Amino acid sequence: MSTLQPQRHAVLITDDHRPMRTFLAKWLSREFSSIDIHETWTAEEAIDLINSTPIDLVLMDFFLPGINGIDATAWIKTHFPETTVVILTMQHGEEYEIQAQAAGADAFIPKQTMYIKLLSLISALIHPPSEAESLHTHAAESNHAGASP
Repeated sequence: MSTLQPQRHAVLITDDHRPMRTFLAKWLSREFSSIDIHETWTAEEAIDLINSTPIDLVLMDFFLPGINGIDATAWIKTHFPETTVVILTMQHGEEYEIQAQAAGADAFIPKQTMYIKLLSLISALIHPPSEAESLHTHAAESNHAGASP
């Protein structure tokens, strides 16, 4: 009798601040047993890795030495559109979020709120609702829509 292994997901953390990379890698490894963590400290390293290794999710710092996180995100989304890219930054403000969206980022998460938002985003990536669950949820919502209070 064979046991199905959970699908592995490759996560790339690109941040020039080593303590942040280390913290994220340890935290996410504890939270999600089915992810493989890769770390780079520059966008150039991230691009090199993505060219040679399939990556499901990139956690990209906004400001990096050399190529910045926004330009790297645009490159990744152009060449690997199926890769989810999340901009993680200490910066917050609408102008930064607009730049991230224009580059094609799938999400923009200030590091101050990452504890709340990042776990749910990764959970959705790793455990997407199946088609059956989606149909069941849609049917339940439809049934409630016609119900009287």
